[in-house]
Amino acid sequence: MSTSNTEAQRRREAVHTAQQELQNLYFGGVALYSKETIQLIINRLAQYLLNQPLNSIPIPDIRGNETEVVVFPTYMCQLGGPGNWRKAEADIIFYSIQELLEDTRHRDASSVYQSISVGYPDAKPCNEYGELQQYETLPVDDLDTLLETHRGVWEESEEFWQLKDIITSQPALAKVDKIVAFACGSLMDPSAAIDPDHMVQHAMLFSMRTFINEMKEELPSSAGEEVKIILQEPAYTDEDKVVLARAGATIVESPRAFLDVDERTLVVSISPNIPVRQIVADIARPAGMIYYNDKNEWVHWPNGVMPSLSTDPWSPRVAKMLERYAEIELPYPRRTRKIVLWARQPAAAAGGGL
Repeated sequence: MSTSNTEAQRRREAVHTAQQELQNLYFGGVALYSKETIQLIINRLAQYLLNQPLNSIPIPDIRGNETEVVVFPTYMCQLGGPGNWRKAEADIIFYSIQELLEDTRHRDASSVYQSISVGYPDAKPCNEYGELQQYETLPVDDLDTLLETHRGVWEESEEFWQLKDIITSQPALAKVDKIVAFACGSLMDPSAAIDPDHMVQHAMLFSMRTFINEMKEELPSSAGEEVKIILQEPAYTDEDKVVLARAGATIVESPRAFLDVDERTLVVSISPNIPVRQIVADIARPAGMIYYNDKNEWVHWPNGVMPSLSTDPWSPRVAKMLERYAEIELPYPRRTRKIVLWARQPAAAAGGGL
């Protein structure tokens, strides 16, 4: 066996051993994510991008050890042939437990324990000089009018009234002081077409804010308290941000929205490309969560066959958390997805973890 083959075999064995230890740590209750670690990496990446004294950032892993991760402010590559350039900026990446237990992505055993790291998650089309492709957009006022039109259509729909009945029937939601939504999508897609699915998701957010504010009026302890809407979506355009701010929403950069999630939060995450459910399960016990219902992906793990990866997969820890929540299917226009509200029941704890 050649030296390179021997080294590769040793690497695979070391990675496999680390994955076995990771599995033990995971089922022993060790958190993959914490607000403290998220904030620390946000600060370190911001400091690096400001000064760039070196080309690496120390990243803590779930054991408390730190590994130097090589980082460049931007990264360019060609995909699928000449001229197909992509450019991405350094940003924070989250790995699900499924991804950490996959052999293919690990360069060495230390990366098995890195559930949060820095990389290049959002590559955008550009030319060979790194100039990003420009897309046609609607003027802000026109986009604002279109959002209001979609909100009006939504508020006259049967699903609107069904949603109101469900939300107002859950006592835990009366104490919500903010709706934190992930990946609701840009109001426009790159072809300058209006995306009705994304419009509906935003219309639902504004409706739920109204419903919960009405519930608060009946609680003396919440008199005068208004529900905030916090949005995290890297795809928002400048026009999106202006329109959504006019509607009373606050837009934050990824991954800062996780720092706002607590026991008085309604989390909304229908189609994210990060493991929102697993992160939330480690950091908080929200009053409610609205998720795309695909929980059967991981029901039999670890005794069965490892299922295919998804960007926001189910996990045993998520399932354990939701034992204290009521599951209620929500109406969703066009029936494109099965959406579920998980409403916290009185006996549920407010803290994160198992």
